[in-house]
Amino acid sequence: LRYDAPGDRFVPEGAAGLQGVWALADDGDSLWLAGEGGLKRLQAGRLMPWPADTAELAGLNAAQRALLRHADGSLWVGGAQGLLRIQAGKVRRIGRATGVSALLAEADGSVWVGSASEGLSRVRADGTEQPVWPAEHPQRAGCGVSALLHAGPGAVWVGGYGNGLARFPVASGGVLRHDPFVTSSLASNGVRALLRDRSGLIWVGTDLGLDRLDPQAEAFVNVLHSPQDRTGPADRHVVHIGPGPAPEQWLLGYGSKGLGLLSTPAAGRAELLPVQLRTRPGSPLLDEQRVLASAWQGSQLWVATLQGLYRVDWARRLAERLPLPTAQRFPRVDALLVDREA
Repeated sequence: LRYDAPGDRFVPEGAAGLQGVWALADDGDSLWLAGEGGLKRLQAGRLMPWPADTAELAGLNAAQRALLRHADGSLWVGGAQGLLRIQAGKVRRIGRATGVSALLAEADGSVWVGSASEGLSRVRADGTEQPVWPAEHPQRAGCGVSALLHAGPGAVWVGGYGNGLARFPVASGGVLRHDPFVTSSLASNGVRALLRDRSGLIWVGTDLGLDRLDPQAEAFVNVLHSPQDRTGPADRHVVHIGPGPAPEQWLLGYGSKGLGLLSTPAAGRAELLPVQLRTRPGSPLLDEQRVLASAWQGSQLWVATLQGLYRVDWARRLAERLPLPTAQRFPRVDALLVDREA
């Protein structure tokens, strides 16, 4: 998809022949796409095919997960079958790693290579490959790399699938992981994305929310997560957000888990907690419904769901599903409005 700024909309580009797209790289007059269908080049809205023999021989038709436009003009492509370097139309296989999932260039021309199954290596400018992890930390199992971020000259932050956040070389730092007894630890060891902001703080996207890291103190602030859901991926499919019962609180309808209460204090971390409600006999549990809308009428909360309309006595935390005078007594309700007459 291409974002059209004047029209404030997304426009499909070259959709025919495309499968899932994992990574993008700009080439000036064209766009490289890596995905389930291999490596593609989009130019003037058209997908430009590789010569069949070249693509098949080099493995360019295999699933690709990572792209890097190098300062020397070459394109690095990482995927299931390994790492490829394309320059002046020629394709060269680099190193021995397979399952390449992340790439990051250094100022000296070398490239950090993260693999979903084989850890971290560094390819020098002369093409030689240096294994880094698990070579420097052999006792650690499950060396899956999901994200890379510069940590200084010759150093890198590495996010892993269930391995937390590590800094390499090991001499310049350690491994930061979730500790249920330490509130300033990483919310989850499943790191998915890394970003450094202008102030130098590092934002860490995990499978349980968003963390912020002060690299000097090596302390995390859990910006948005679910403290009640530490054992597995939380359902982050938010379909509704509305005012909460107090300032700096919001009601979220997410997944099929009823309502969540998001507290956003001016100082400190935001927390997402489930709203525990009792339900009158004969009414399905609101905690198991997909919430589409909510509206307050004094201390009473109205909740629209896929399976009807609920009225909640907030003080008593008591919910009741109400029949409506329609062909279906409990139809899907998408919108609510409390007028001036309440």
